[in-house]
Amino acid sequence: QSTISPEREKMQLENLQTLVNYCHTNNCLREEIIGYFGEEIIGSNCGSCGNCLDEAEFVDMTIEAQKILSCIYRVDQRYGVNVIIKVLRGSKDKKIQDLGLDKLSTYGIVTDYSEGAIKELIMHLIARGFIEMTTAAFPVLKLQNSSRSVLKGEEKVLLRKERLSGNEKKKKNMKAADHTYDQDLFTMLVEKRKAIALEKNIPSYLIFHNSTIEELARQMPSSKDAFLEIKGVGEKKYESYGRQFLEVIENFYGK
Repeated sequence: QSTISPEREKMQLENLQTLVNYCHTNNCLREEIIGYFGEEIIGSNCGSCGNCLDEAEFVDMTIEAQKILSCIYRVDQRYGVNVIIKVLRGSKDKKIQDLGLDKLSTYGIVTDYSEGAIKELIMHLIARGFIEMTTAAFPVLKLQNSSRSVLKGEEKVLLRKERLSGNEKKKKNMKAADHTYDQDLFTMLVEKRKAIALEKNIPSYLIFHNSTIEELARQMPSSKDAFLEIKGVGEKKYESYGRQFLEVIENFYGK
């Protein structure tokens, strides 16, 4: 709902991505900060930051990284993190099939790791500059020239073992809390409901209850018939709001 200029918004998104990269790097954190401010870096290990002192075991994820990079290439660099993960894990999601992404050679080639673990690896690849995440309403993943060294096996990709197991633990906690819907999509649907409510000057719950929004984020319907199967949606509500929410879901997949 911000009214800032597109240029300032782009700058803020870039700054945010820099901070996210900082959280996912294996490099010396002091070095990352000094480099950000354009100062000369002397040495590569400060010996006092969290990364330099961390004695955690590293796992060689080079092959998995190559699969991720190949998948981004196979989808013509047109989609975001969630779609890439679904393709790699061989999702049976109808939208993936409608887009023909289940026909790709990279479909279902990473089934040994959870969604959280694959996302962690993707974020690490972004932090290292092998992938760029565009600064847009629906960010997409783009390969960088440096990714060739990974694809050719000239550079290894190592990830802390605890980051992989940590994501498995998060996944179990989410299931225990019954948060099985996509959180990013849920947020986007809530924002759409808020925008419609403001436009029509009515309470948000009169459009859809939170439970209905959660179900939309869980089921991700791609047609009117599928949308009408969602609890809390009737013919009248679909005619009033359905198309707008379907567009959000379609854009979420498309990017």
